[in-house]
Amino acid sequence: MAHEGVRTLRFNSALGPLQELGVSGVLTFTIAPLASGARITMTYRVAGDAGLGLDQIAPLVDTVLTEQFGRLVRFSSSGSAD
Repeated sequence: MAHEGVRTLRFNSALGPLQELGVSGVLTFTIAPLASGARITMTYRVAGDAGLGLDQIAPLVDTVLTEQFGRLVRFSSSGSAD
């Protein structure tokens, strides 16, 4: 179901160290308008062979993406990522 004014940007890529593992990754940004600006959400889904131990490296990937997403939020609100 489409929502008025909601935009989605989606990348199909294994990022960083996941590139060499032969996994499939989908990074999705959703931007929804709010009265005070916009809400940006990010989701990264990765699928691959169960023997790769993706559940063990997921917290590291999550930490890196969360840091980068924080920089995006800071940049969008202040013009500076730092």
